[in-house]
Amino acid sequence: MEIEQICRVFGVLHRHSLDHIAGFARELGISAVDCIFLLFVFANEGINQEQLSALLTIDKSATAKAMKSLERAGYIQRTQSSQDRRAKNVFSTEKARGIQPLIKADLRAYMEAVTREVSPGDLDITLRTIEAVTNRLPARP
Repeated sequence: MEIEQICRVFGVLHRHSLDHIAGFARELGISAVDCIFLLFVFANEGINQEQLSALLTIDKSATAKAMKSLERAGYIQRTQSSQDRRAKNVFSTEKARGIQPLIKADLRAYMEAVTREVSPGDLDITLRTIEAVTNRLPARP
């Protein structure tokens, strides 16, 4: 596979996915990136911001900005960590938990639509391959 083809495929998939999420997130009063952060807060209640940055390989300042945005929108609550006074633990609010099923249903429907022609076996192999590549990436500074 040519490098241009790899760049094109990943770029198209990334942009199309973000565009879809942005449309849904806009209705919630947040950005697509905020929506992605919120999904990971749902899955990791109480995670601290530094861990969230590492999990998503997003720099700490972008994470802090997203957390402020989600907090202003009423979707998360941050509390000071009892183990590390400098760290903030992140929790979803009742408001966020109320929309969690909608977000997950929308993303599930989107994924089913874009993978409709792909067999479950091929999809599993693709996901495992992308995860293997992702796991070999160097840490972001």
